[in-house]
Amino acid sequence: MSERALVSVIVPAYNAERWIATALRSVFAQTWRPLEVVVVDDGSSDATAGVVEDAFARFAAASDVATHLIRHETNRGAPAARNTGTRHARGELLRFLDADDWLTSDSVERHAAAMAADPAVELACGTVQSIFLTDAGSTYVAGALAPVGEASADPLEEVLRRPGVAAYPLRFTFRRPLFERVGGFNETLQRAQEYDLVARMLLHEPKLWRQAELCGYYRHHDGERISTRGDAVTATVMIGVADNLVQQLESRGMLTAPRRAAAARLIYLAAVRPALLAKRYDIAETAMAVARVTEPQMAPPTKFERFALRMPGRLGTRLIRTALRYKRWRNMRRIHKGPRLPLATICPEPASRTPSSAL
Repeated sequence: MSERALVSVIVPAYNAERWIATALRSVFAQTWRPLEVVVVDDGSSDATAGVVEDAFARFAAASDVATHLIRHETNRGAPAARNTGTRHARGELLRFLDADDWLTSDSVERHAAAMAADPAVELACGTVQSIFLTDAGSTYVAGALAPVGEASADPLEEVLRRPGVAAYPLRFTFRRPLFERVGGFNETLQRAQEYDLVARMLLHEPKLWRQAELCGYYRHHDGERISTRGDAVTATVMIGVADNLVQQLESRGMLTAPRRAAAARLIYLAAVRPALLAKRYDIAETAMAVARVTEPQMAPPTKFERFALRMPGRLGTRLIRTALRYKRWRNMRRIHKGPRLPLATICPEPASRTPSSAL
């Protein structure tokens, strides 16, 4: 790439008036130019569009960032909004940022510079930090999640074994040809659209660049999100996503023994456990059956779960549900006792730029 590549940051938003100004400030504060931001208002019923227009008017000219606001007449969901944004974007490099998350100021530059230095790199991935927001407005910082490929020489096996590493869209930058090669986001999925996209990309074995430094913050909260929530929905979706990946790996001759074991573990972690938390024992039993077809020797990851599943009837699965609920409560309690940060310290106001500074 002889010229600096245009990076398009695509922001899908649904009823995000409370959050989106922070997300947009983090885009305008980026150090990389040329840069554009494409916001897709996915049929919001609140003042999301007005907040976006105010942010554009306040920061766009001084920041030298091209801006676009696209509106869906009805709520079509996160994958449709992201695909719409991509069609309107002009960039060679694509970055997806949900309206309630934000980027570190050098995040786009680190990814874009690495991809410029090596044109063979099709996918860049950084470290992301989880932020929990309470009803009282306090911000709690959880542990950072290292990028894909950090823990394994086989990124696809890692994504199958540790689904959380592919669950945060803000951590990835994609080359447009790779995104188009896999057909973009699957608009039929209510959950796990980001995971599904990254896993399908890894089937093509793209060259991956990893950023150990923090690239952005993922905000957990109780407000509305662009993606559908719910443990039962997650479980149902992940059964289909995992089964589809296994079939594609088999058809390509890429289903190694470690990947088969990892796929079975994926189904347990991302389908069986959420179904149990939702008291959907029927979905959990279906997911277990699919996992054991994938890998007949599949065993749950903990000794307690392996012991409980040998109990008669649904006694064991009910015990596992109780243990999972306690673990979730304990983790949140530990997080809420952790460090707190004022939002302004991790998402400062963007500095003004002159047009010449974009060169």
